[in-house]
Amino acid sequence: MSFVRTTFLYSLIYAVLAFSGCGEDEMPVAPVTPEAPDPTAGMTLGDLEVDVAAGVPPAVESWAVMDNLSDEFAYEGKGAKFDENWNDSYHNGWRGPGLTQFSSNHSEVMNGELVLRAARVPNSNRVFCGVVTGKDLLEFPAYTEVSAKVADQVLSSNFWFLSDDDRREVDVVEIYGSSREDHNWFAARPSTNYHVFIRDENTNAILENFNNQQHHPKPDLEPYRNDFHRYGMYWKDAFTIDFYYDGELVHQLRRAGITDPENLGIDRAMNMIFDLEDHDWRSNAGNVATDDELTDEPDRTYRIDYVRTYRPRAAFDGGLVENGSFDLPGLDKWYHLGNVSLSADPAANGGEAVALRLGSGARVTQRIAVSPNTNYTLNLRLNAPAGIRVAVVDVETVSARADAWATETVTFNSGEKTEVFLELRNTGSEEALIDAVELR
Repeated sequence: MSFVRTTFLYSLIYAVLAFSGCGEDEMPVAPVTPEAPDPTAGMTLGDLEVDVAAGVPPAVESWAVMDNLSDEFAYEGKGAKFDENWNDSYHNGWRGPGLTQFSSNHSEVMNGELVLRAARVPNSNRVFCGVVTGKDLLEFPAYTEVSAKVADQVLSSNFWFLSDDDRREVDVVEIYGSSREDHNWFAARPSTNYHVFIRDENTNAILENFNNQQHHPKPDLEPYRNDFHRYGMYWKDAFTIDFYYDGELVHQLRRAGITDPENLGIDRAMNMIFDLEDHDWRSNAGNVATDDELTDEPDRTYRIDYVRTYRPRAAFDGGLVENGSFDLPGLDKWYHLGNVSLSADPAANGGEAVALRLGSGARVTQRIAVSPNTNYTLNLRLNAPAGIRVAVVDVETVSARADAWATETVTFNSGEKTEVFLELRNTGSEEALIDAVELR
């Protein structure tokens, strides 16, 4: 039998067998190519609940850390590290209000905290009070916050700002934290305030004091001395200041709320100040610290865990990656799965305000539109001692690790694809930090 006749016969037999498997009205069905699995299956898009205790600055800006007015106090003693940014004294020779006597001997850095103490001035009713002042002045626009545990004292624990000419003041927190039974009202109601002082040109005495004090109790009226709290200020311009407590907006100070005969507002650079103070309106009424209260017990001291100050900057341009700086709230634009969170510790983040934190096995993914047959470069910063996997799914995968912050670069061609999935997965057993993800 010839080759042609054989081929024809086999083809005819195959066709008959194929057709015989169909019903009267059925035609053969071509095999279906299975769809590729969805890399985001089982993941959550954005909507990441941020722990307010983590210290994430307000998501109204992209922020750059100001190192000269920030400190984690992760060192011991007032040595060279302390001296870079701080003076353990008031910004001029004033000894302080009321019975206060500011003292450089009553501040210390220990156990990761700045600690301010009070003590009796010998043979008097006056009180030594610790005070620390920033060496550099703060100018708007800026956001600054302190994480602090106020002192159990009739004295005031304060985080505040004062201009060099003593004519403009902003109080981020002022609170009398005493556990005395008749001081419960004050211990639960820290205040924010501004002051515009009109002073005598010769003596500098205060002639007029314009202010607008606001108190901020918690719903349960718990005393603030019981725990650390965050007290922050976004000083946007001379007539716009927002105050935040524990990440919540508690007071908006605007032009209508600022009385200023000069119509300048809070317009000038100011000193950052942490201190304890006696106020004469209280001590004159008999609220004087006792010797038993003026001790070095931790609850009797004003303890500051950190101060962090930020300057608004232009939003990070991630190219085709959206929210590549992770500054937008709730991990916007990213799918996530596992132990995923945002780090707001500038020391851990390599100086950045916010970075992505991935626990072991955690991952994030973003869907990105691309052009076919095009070369791309992916850059990201990472601190991943145990390693992460960087994948453009079904295109390119690399493993990366870094014991300190470093930049990783991945190049790929999109082939026939019109979209890709960028996946970042922590493949190690240690926490990984990621920031500044961009695709171009």
